[in-house]
Amino acid sequence: MGMVLSRRKICFNDDYTVPFSKAVALQNSDLDKYTGTYSSNDLPFKVVCKKVNNRIIFDAAGKTMEAEPMGTTYFMNLKTGTFFEFVPDKDELQIKETDNVYYLHKKSNSAVYANMLV
Repeated sequence: MGMVLSRRKICFNDDYTVPFSKAVALQNSDLDKYTGTYSSNDLPFKVVCKKVNNRIIFDAAGKTMEAEPMGTTYFMNLKTGTFFEFVPDKDELQIKETDNVYYLHKKSNSAVYANMLV
């Protein structure tokens, strides 16, 4: 129903709102719960999520990309078309590409620290 209504509004030149078109302003403290190292048995590399100047940055497989907030837990890298969805209560990160969804779990701080000592 929503998509049909949007098409009618576009067709008749009525005002409409494109989903995810409004800027989402997140506080620096909102991003803290997302930072850390994520991994999955399905991926041969780890994904490090960090916060730089109130922005989310992902480092994975030697590549770095920034993601724009589309919602409080949903981010997108426009250049690659990659979506990132955080599920904080499960310590999970979902990376969504064209035909693939990867489920990664956040390593605890003690596990990350132990790996640094090795």
